[in-house]
Amino acid sequence: FLIVLFPIMLFWGHSKIDFDINVGWVGAISGVLSGLWILLYLHALDRVDVSQAIPIFQTIPIFGLVLGYITLGETLTTLQLFSALVMILGATVLINTKEQTSPSSKYSTLLLMLGSSFFVALSQVIFKIVAIDINYWTAIFWNWVGFIVFGGILYLSVKQYRFQFKYLLGQRVTSLKSVYGVSALNEIFDNISDLTFLLAVILGPIALVQSLNAYEPIIILGFSAIMVKAFPKYF
Repeated sequence: FLIVLFPIMLFWGHSKIDFDINVGWVGAISGVLSGLWILLYLHALDRVDVSQAIPIFQTIPIFGLVLGYITLGETLTTLQLFSALVMILGATVLINTKEQTSPSSKYSTLLLMLGSSFFVALSQVIFKIVAIDINYWTAIFWNWVGFIVFGGILYLSVKQYRFQFKYLLGQRVTSLKSVYGVSALNEIFDNISDLTFLLAVILGPIALVQSLNAYEPIIILGFSAIMVKAFPKYF
């Protein structure tokens, strides 16, 4: 979907975008980090259900506070530090693997999700810095450039990803229509939410905006219950 949205953005917003690589490389790093957190998150989903993984994203504001303090001068109170510790300890309780495995496997899942949360926060902090220094659309453009480059590198360097992609292309046309239809719909909602959220990151304190993700597990739980009832074949 980014490939489709990219030329549209260039057509309508090219006058507002700074294409100078000397300016945009920082924004591109933000995009690379966006791809990295998704990669870690998907690996975590191999070990736990989405309803168990998502709550650990509540550690994102913690990392946001720390990174905001370092880069944007935001201060941390004693209460905030104590709350951060409680949330991280609580995250360890949320890890329950799909199968009974060793404790090391559970902790590796926790580390994957904490790493994913850290890269989410770091990506958004870098994005905000670029957007404030230049403008929103330049930050978005270079963020997507970095994201696409990261995806291309993964495709070229990981044989398994190339195999899965070629396997998908080799399926029947009817199957492809179903897969791509669902994927396209997901990408539309995902990109709209990203654009809106990143705009909110610019307008308000980054840790405060990130903390609004606390509602996400509730929404996912509700939608999961609905989808299981409506489409039991796929859930």
